[in-house]
Amino acid sequence: MGLATTEVGGATVGRNEDPAEVDDVALEAGAGSAPVVAVSDRAAERPPLPHAPTKVTRTASAPAPRTCRRLTGATLRPASRPASPPLSAQLQRPAGPQRLRPAAPTAAYVHPIAGVTCFHHTDRETGRTCTRCGRPACPECLHQAPVGSQCWECIRAARPPRRERVRRWNATAGPLATKTLVAVNVAVFVITALQGGAVGRGGDLQSRLALYGPAVTNGEWYRLVTAGFVHYGVIHVGFNMVLLYRFGEMLERAVGRVQFVALYLAALLAGSFGALLLSPTALTAGASGAVFGLVGAAAVGMRQRGVNVWQSGVGGLLVINLVITFVIPGISIGGHLGGLAGGAVTGSVMLRPRPSRRTAAEGVAVALVIAAAAAVGGVWAAHR
Repeated sequence: MGLATTEVGGATVGRNEDPAEVDDVALEAGAGSAPVVAVSDRAAERPPLPHAPTKVTRTASAPAPRTCRRLTGATLRPASRPASPPLSAQLQRPAGPQRLRPAAPTAAYVHPIAGVTCFHHTDRETGRTCTRCGRPACPECLHQAPVGSQCWECIRAARPPRRERVRRWNATAGPLATKTLVAVNVAVFVITALQGGAVGRGGDLQSRLALYGPAVTNGEWYRLVTAGFVHYGVIHVGFNMVLLYRFGEMLERAVGRVQFVALYLAALLAGSFGALLLSPTALTAGASGAVFGLVGAAAVGMRQRGVNVWQSGVGGLLVINLVITFVIPGISIGGHLGGLAGGAVTGSVMLRPRPSRRTAAEGVAVALVIAAAAAVGGVWAAHR
């Protein structure tokens, strides 16, 4: 930085050649010396006063004297140039009063779905539409869907084929045949109990449905089947239904509903044949023969697959029931043994280790043959 001095009327004026620096004014007090004032370049360029001689002397750069004191607190900088507005603002019309154009006439607002009727009920206005096809529909025609609401036609069109629906229903219905058999047995027991047969033998309906040899001889062959749905007392029906559901659920899952129903029918008729063969004049009833057939089929099927029937508990349960059959009086020995034999033979065919369609057909055929033979044998045993 350079400093230039100028003598003005006995005073020495110093000029700061750097325009970015602050104007400094320094007063140097001393005996017989004139004050020194530092000004900017613009101040130095002014013409000298006319009444005083002017002498300008330029010296080399020298630091400001130590006795100088800063009189201003801010640095003088050149004024910044204002930023120009963006091009979009420059293209706009200037502010001020402008001549307004008359607005074009507009039609009245109409709701986009006002006056729309349901595609099915044409006399009903609606504001809703099907999420799938987009047609307007009333709340009666719309049904809740995973996303929005769909009309009944879209729901019907999205349904899978009938065969697929049947397959899905079979997969989720569980042991339907077993549940149906349990429900029929319980319903028949309730009906007969209302007529006085709740705690033992009694009631006209119970007597007409139970197995009785002389009645079968007179042509009442239906007793061979209906006797398997009649029970004497709550304990009788309760014990049989527990075993029916336990083994029915297991066997129905293994062989299917059709084969399971055929197995149950074969065991039931085989039990009726055994009861008429050993005690034709006794009034016999109960699902014990069919239940024994299910237990026998389960034991044979486990044996064919290499499962130990004693470790599974089926063998022990079968032995206990056989002991009760021979020990407790009033139990039909022929009914239990006949049902056990019929179920074991039928189950040996149905529960082969490698099932196939041919195996299923053979199992149903064997079950029907055993059922027919048991029915004929029952009628013969009643006539002898």
